Amino acid sequence: MAYAVIVHAQASKAIGKLPTRIRTRVFQALCVLVDSPFIGKKLAGKLENEYSYRLGSYRIIYQILQKKLIVIVLDVGPRGGIYK
Repeated sequence: MAYAVIVHAQASKAIGKLPTRIRTRVFQALCVLVDSPFIGKKLAGKLENEYSYRLGSYRIIYQILQKKLIVIVLDVGPRGGIYK
């Protein structure tokens, strides 16, 4: 079953600042998350309700609302600082 993808304002701003090549890969990844939202890695600790989808050295951080069939993209950015 296909999920709807909602991009949070912070994630939208971060995507806009990415290089065009990476931005294209992010949009392709969002298409994958529509059909397979659980493909990402489930995070632990203070981010326990979130998932991380890997795009080379970049990450997409998102939540899944399973009952509503919604994926909420919270942030997108380089691996080093995205989990803070």
